[in-house]
Amino acid sequence: VVSYDRAGLGWSDASPRPRTPPHIVEELHTLLDRAGVPRPLVLVGHSFGGYCVRTYAHKFPDEVAGMVLVDSVHPAEWEHITPHQRRMLRGAVLFSRIGEFLTHVGFVRFVLERLERGATGAPKAAARAFGPSAEKFLGRIVGEVRKLPPEVLPQVRAVWCRPRCHRAMAAYVGSLPASAAVVASLGGLGALPLVVLSGSHHPEPRAREQEELARLSSNSKHIIAADSAHWILLDEPELVAQAVRVVVEAAKGQRKD
Repeated sequence: VVSYDRAGLGWSDASPRPRTPPHIVEELHTLLDRAGVPRPLVLVGHSFGGYCVRTYAHKFPDEVAGMVLVDSVHPAEWEHITPHQRRMLRGAVLFSRIGEFLTHVGFVRFVLERLERGATGAPKAAARAFGPSAEKFLGRIVGEVRKLPPEVLPQVRAVWCRPRCHRAMAAYVGSLPASAAVVASLGGLGALPLVVLSGSHHPEPRAREQEELARLSSNSKHIIAADSAHWILLDEPELVAQAVRVVVEAAKGQRKD
């Protein structure tokens, strides 16, 4: 199993190129070449990662043997944004820029250290200072992070205390409409083994969009994770692992045929 941090995130250096799937895929391809990772690949993409793995399969079809989409974003969600979505994106970019500034002055580190010790007063007060939308968003993210094993939390804190992490998030969020337009122009996946995992939280039309993702391939399976929302990999990790196993076995069967 190979995982990596996209440019600007985690421990990876930033990239001067736009944060859209074509550039991200070129960087990933270069990384796999230099790391000597053998092909073909089974690609697993969560959320925005779904855009990336679909683009990779389109650009390098001979290198991809199968795919798992874990509550992937559908292009229709962001290709033609509404005024409300445009305000959301602007707010998210601004919020990321503010986060970048607050890391420089040590405020993010202070809040995360308090949260890691179980003290929620300061983090909640900080979230409220940015308004109800920011408070709700931060509350949701903190809730997901707390599902991680305790030994991982110091690493999460270290990453979030790096200014470039917030700077990169602003770039990724700001590029969402352009990224969605790229992926919307891609074709289907033929008979590529595909499993689509969807959280049980989707309202209409998001639920229908998840069904559409499963129709990208004639050799697909759509599974709704009954006990999960967007972060299926944290709520039901074994379900994700099993989906990967299913696709790997299906890919092996196709290669034998």
